Amino acid sequence: MFSDLTGSTWLNALRHLEPDRFGANFESAVAALEIQSGEKPKKVYDEQLIYRAAASLYDFIVFDKMKEGGVDGRELLETLGILDEFRSYLDTTHYWWRQVAIEWLGKIDERRIRNFNAQFYGGRRMYWGLRAYIPAVCVDSPLHRVHVEQDGEISTFETEGSLLTQVRPAGWAHLLAPYLLNPSIEAPVLIIAADGLPQLLEKVRTWNDKVIDTLEHASTSAVERALFDAAFLQAVYAEFDHDDPTLEEVRSDLFLP
Repeated sequence: MFSDLTGSTWLNALRHLEPDRFGANFESAVAALEIQSGEKPKKVYDEQLIYRAAASLYDFIVFDKMKEGGVDGRELLETLGILDEFRSYLDTTHYWWRQVAIEWLGKIDERRIRNFNAQFYGGRRMYWGLRAYIPAVCVDSPLHRVHVEQDGEISTFETEGSLLTQVRPAGWAHLLAPYLLNPSIEAPVLIIAADGLPQLLEKVRTWNDKVIDTLEHASTSAVERALFDAAFLQAVYAEFDHDDPTLEEVRSDLFLP
């Protein structure tokens, strides 16, 4: 899930609403097999075939999202002195910005947030979107879960409607980190049989209803500060992410229990 308002309390409430793995209850290493007489695995085909297909889905996601520019609030944050205050805080405390940005942001007075909103919107109505992608590779063949013991023996061989695996597209999480609700190095991909698509779409519909309900029942404060939160976090990410300090250059007390 992506949004220009990622980082705000309003959008963070959606993190626990990740779809229930769309029916896949485990992570798998995926391979394409030839099944002899419909019973026994006979031959392993190029195992990278499905992974390459999955990675291409994330190439599209990156391309599609990068066409958008995020919240362009940096200039206003500079004008209002917000970013200078945060820089001074980091210079004084020697904390790593990732450790303290969220906590520092939460202490900003709501009057300043309302002032930011008034100047940013300028009496206009603007719309912010939430975009969800379902990276799924559909195969026109049965799917089986195979468990191989340490000695190489196959202990289970069961038919499944879907399998969950992961790919690691180069740089995708770094490029989209300011907008990605649940950033991770490895990206989930669902492998699903063609006859399982109706069930998948039903799960997506149910999940979509939960997302809408969560957003609609958020507190007024969370909605009001969403733009400010996102603009600030995107600005500090752009400024500080490429120049992270070494452990010797930052205070370590925040790491202690």
